[in-house]
Amino acid sequence: MENAGKQKIEKFITNCKAELLNHTLQEVVLSPHLKKINSLLDECLEVLQNEWIHESPVNSNKSFRSGERSKIGEMKKENILFFAYCMSKWDYQFVCALSGQPFNQGEAFEYLAKKMGVKVNTIKNYRDTFDSHVEQMRSNRQGWKKELNDDFRAVKEKFDSYSEDQLVAIGKELIRGEQ
Repeated sequence: MENAGKQKIEKFITNCKAELLNHTLQEVVLSPHLKKINSLLDECLEVLQNEWIHESPVNSNKSFRSGERSKIGEMKKENILFFAYCMSKWDYQFVCALSGQPFNQGEAFEYLAKKMGVKVNTIKNYRDTFDSHVEQMRSNRQGWKKELNDDFRAVKEKFDSYSEDQLVAIGKELIRGEQ
């Protein structure tokens, strides 16, 4: 798709989301029906952005299965691991603090999955991997009893000493970068 077409579609979806917020005179969409429309618009934008990424020549010859990862793929995985670590340590309330939304656990996972462009189960599985290695502040999940690989261990070691407020601030920056 041409760049001008991409920008036009992205602008259209962004304008629709702005109109929803203006129509409700709220900073956040609260109505379940409008919330669903807002969610569908987010999904449309995510699908389009994923398509645009896949069209990029940077990703065209890389295979995640073969162990080769593009720079974008590595950064994205690090971000997903960060959020999984935070979900393990601070539970779904971390996502509530991050987003300013009163999510339940399922909604928190859906929010992160949409923002990161991955399946909900990817984040859940990564969280479960951290569970038996992380000091959990709001739960006592057992998770999986297996050794952390280097990627997981690096995230744990990097963020173990951070406060929840510090992690929320980092998470907000990462979410902004994904949009």
